[in-house]
Amino acid sequence: MNKLSFERRVEIVSSLLNTASMRGCERDKKYSMKTIERVLRDVGDASIDYMNNCIRDLNVRCIQADEIHSFSEAKQKNLATMTTDPSEAGNLWTYLAIDADTRFILAYHLAGDRSIYAATTFLRRVNATMRRDHRGLFPVKPTLVTDKMVSYQGAADTVFGDDIHQAFVVKRSDKEGPNGEKLPGGRHIRSEKFVIRGNPQRSDIQTSYIERVNANIRNFCRRYTRKTYCFSKRIDNHERHLALVLMYLNFCWLPTKPRKHNRGDGSPPATATSAIAIGATKTVWSIEDLVRMADEFVARRAEEAVARGATTSDEVESAMAPTHWVYWSKLHYLAKVHKAECKSCNHGQGKPNVATAKGVWLPFGSKEAALLGAAQCEPDRFEECKICLGSYSNSGNGYRGPRNLAAARPA
Repeated sequence: MNKLSFERRVEIVSSLLNTASMRGCERDKKYSMKTIERVLRDVGDASIDYMNNCIRDLNVRCIQADEIHSFSEAKQKNLATMTTDPSEAGNLWTYLAIDADTRFILAYHLAGDRSIYAATTFLRRVNATMRRDHRGLFPVKPTLVTDKMVSYQGAADTVFGDDIHQAFVVKRSDKEGPNGEKLPGGRHIRSEKFVIRGNPQRSDIQTSYIERVNANIRNFCRRYTRKTYCFSKRIDNHERHLALVLMYLNFCWLPTKPRKHNRGDGSPPATATSAIAIGATKTVWSIEDLVRMADEFVARRAEEAVARGATTSDEVESAMAPTHWVYWSKLHYLAKVHKAECKSCNHGQGKPNVATAKGVWLPFGSKEAALLGAAQCEPDRFEECKICLGSYSNSGNGYRGPRNLAAARPA
């Protein structure tokens, strides 16, 4: 398989990080859409893997969390008039959490709503990045500051309990609706601060830093730019582009007014990225480093594919595809693990001619990873598909297997 040179892949990634859409990159850099999509797939999957699995054991004093709205294929109000499958269309809410002291983005989560289930999954990811001692306690009791979204209160009860201070901010404008929502044309006039639990410092109860990060993401990632044609058409590419931008903001980006980081060895404070300031790395990364990280990730994924028995390049490519999928039903609050070839899964497409607007398919490379992902989606309600993985699959003929075998038994 032909592979684009390292320099050209760096050029494509640099373009995608400078507010260009995939079509814009195609027009500007003269590469085919398929080439750009392959580069985004490799770098994006590596970024997703790093954000979800490698950011761990951080000391965090104050967390600010918020959500950014975007959409895929069509806005929520237009789903009823769509002529194509609406399963991946509609609202996309991006949950983000940062360390207020260093502006380091701790975790993210993509969801189709702002329910307590999505908020709980998001805060579980945040909790996984933070250091606890052998007793399960934080070295410093952190403060969680959010907006007035009610889901955060129940989600924080489930994930953190009384291990944190918690507060929220309500922003008031001069034009508000009956439920306190801001109306078009309204201007901010004041902020009201409320404490839910603990005793947070008054100066920490604000969301200014996470709002600035939200603005940076809208500036760096074209998919989040308002009122353009550059909205996402596929959720998987949306998450890849988002994770790539988050990695760049954490490890590569130096703000216009650089923050100073004290190295602790008596030398003068040095210019630092967010990752250096929080202790996640010791050097400033470049876009070349992101591409090298992607190369290592792809090589590791290919080795795993070969270990599963793949020999030719096509077999390796096929083995690198997801082997298991999780269907997360937002209607029944259930997460179910399927094999990719299961007729109910159909490689993440679902049953033919059956809409899946009430749920989402999530890809995984192994059964163990899929079970872990299902548990993160619905900690109290997750299971394996009985047809392709459970007891009904033992006969090899589906859930009617024993009856079929009995009927086929000679007299």
